[in-house]
Amino acid sequence: MFVNKSSRNNGFTLLELLIVVGVLAIVGTVTVMILNPSEIFKQSRDALRTTDLKAIDTAIRAYKEYGDIFKTSNIVQADPSNAVIGLVRQDCVGYSNCFTSLAAWVTAFGGINFGSCAQGDLVCANKVAVAKIDGMWSTADTNYVQIAEWITGPNNYIKIYTTSEARHNGRWDDTKYRLETTNQDSLVINEDFVRVEGLQIKDTLTSCTTCDAVSVLSVNNPSDIRISENIVRGVLSGTSSGWGIIVSDLEGDATVYIWNNIVYDFINGSNGRGIVNNISLKVYIYNNTVYNSVYGFYRNSGTVLAKNNISYNNTYNYSGIFNASSTNNLSGPSQTDAPGSNPINAATVQFVNEAGDDFHLSPSDTAARGAGVNLLNDPNLSFSNDIDGLRRFNIWDIGADQLQDIFLSLPDDNRNCTNHSSLPAPPSGWAYRCFASSTFQKVNGIGWIPVDFGKISGNTLSVLPIDPTNESENGKYYTFVTDGKKWELTSIFESDKNKGVDKIGGKDGGQNVNILEIGSNLILTPSVVKSRN
Repeated sequence: MFVNKSSRNNGFTLLELLIVVGVLAIVGTVTVMILNPSEIFKQSRDALRTTDLKAIDTAIRAYKEYGDIFKTSNIVQADPSNAVIGLVRQDCVGYSNCFTSLAAWVTAFGGINFGSCAQGDLVCANKVAVAKIDGMWSTADTNYVQIAEWITGPNNYIKIYTTSEARHNGRWDDTKYRLETTNQDSLVINEDFVRVEGLQIKDTLTSCTTCDAVSVLSVNNPSDIRISENIVRGVLSGTSSGWGIIVSDLEGDATVYIWNNIVYDFINGSNGRGIVNNISLKVYIYNNTVYNSVYGFYRNSGTVLAKNNISYNNTYNYSGIFNASSTNNLSGPSQTDAPGSNPINAATVQFVNEAGDDFHLSPSDTAARGAGVNLLNDPNLSFSNDIDGLRRFNIWDIGADQLQDIFLSLPDDNRNCTNHSSLPAPPSGWAYRCFASSTFQKVNGIGWIPVDFGKISGNTLSVLPIDPTNESENGKYYTFVTDGKKWELTSIFESDKNKGVDKIGGKDGGQNVNILEIGSNLILTPSVVKSRN
């Protein structure tokens, strides 16, 4: 039989084709590495960045399961189960147990049915009286308020607060709730257990010489008065003299806590004072800002413990003898009277708009930013928010305002990251935070992610990951931002193969298709930070 042997050479077998393809792939890879090794390294670093941020995100989610990682970021804390809530609104149409002024709520004892108990006896009735100030306010509440003739206790207190709709944003706002009086006191507290938070109070005085915006008077033993997150301002002229917040004539073990308040313009010649303790036993004054008064903080007698306060542009910023444990108080612009340890004297504070009465700290400030003592575990008054409800982490600003933090994986012994000059300027209200090279990778809450991962059973993070390059030039560092409830981590991509709508950067659910965004809320980080590359 004749066989055409040449037909065997007309093509390649499948095995031969696979071998050829494999060899070409190897040659291609080697060629790329020879001709463009930097691309391979870029992709390798990008892969590590993705792994790092996913690991951090996983650890944060595990911590959230363990407990509340960003505790007390909310401005208003939940009311207890025995609370009776009365609404205070400009318009009460359609609402029950509603009052058109705070004074009307007080006069009606909160609309509470005391049953067989005496009117106003919260202890007997086992109630908490809550005035929930709500809604928009086109006009001011002009009725003088005196809280008296109640019976209160540690678990049966009076609480007055504004909701987010009625509350200021850290600056005076004529569309929010405000209590405004003329030639008289504005708010007088004569009861033992009262909490006031988030109000705006203005006292206009032309002739009254003994009028105060907030007065805590003749409180008995024991007591617990809390005044926080309020804006208190004076308008003084003529023969008047007024005080912003005064605590006076307390007895026995009476205690008053004053924190996160802004008090200003209590000045008329040589008359006027901001925050005053006068014949009282124990007053804790933390993270307040007092501006443009004759006396900023005035202590006449009793124990006054002052921490993290700004007293600025007052004739006398601090007057009297403060408790020796006072610390980290600021006096400026020229005065040198800050009490306690770690005083910051003759300091120039940069506010957002000092002339316009906006006393939020400017990102350009270097005096109050990051200069406070951490009060998260203070034995007398522990809190973790600022006047706007923003979370204070490990690095505390002095005064009522806390700049919102952009935590960076970059080491810097200056907590404001000033040694990294190539960082893009943060937007108003934001500040960069860095940690020392000796601690920035620690996982116990003092590293660049301010979370104590050591509390998690089975935590897999032994050190905090950092960018494989980790330099401020060209944006090669990690960032972490939180609003107190949710969080976002970001990293740049070096390789163009990871950038674009149809690439990793475009498929992570974030705002910028050229970077990696991971977290529970991918719109938190300012756009200027996301565009850093």
